[in-house]
Amino acid sequence: MSKHIFEVEKIQAGEPQTFNIPANSKVIVNHFQLKKDKVSRVEVEKIKDLPNTIFITLSDRDKEIGTVVTDQSYVLDLEVDQGMKYYDIRPAGKYDKGE
Repeated sequence: MSKHIFEVEKIQAGEPQTFNIPANSKVIVNHFQLKKDKVSRVEVEKIKDLPNTIFITLSDRDKEIGTVVTDQSYVLDLEVDQGMKYYDIRPAGKYDKGE
């Protein structure tokens, strides 16, 4: 449905990208599904000292849940099934970059 691709080489340090996750949604990170409404924000950023690394931070309001630290490109993919929104955060595959 909706897809954002975070390519390590294209993300600029100091320019975080923030995505708000609406209520009644589930977030899946690397095939691990969190409970409904546990994540309200996803922030993707790169820091100057680690130019080949991106940080994908999951938060619930003002509480940080955890961070994926990676040197791979990642995808934030939205799927809707029977009214439930699923935000899938996973490594980008060869078919993701061509879309």
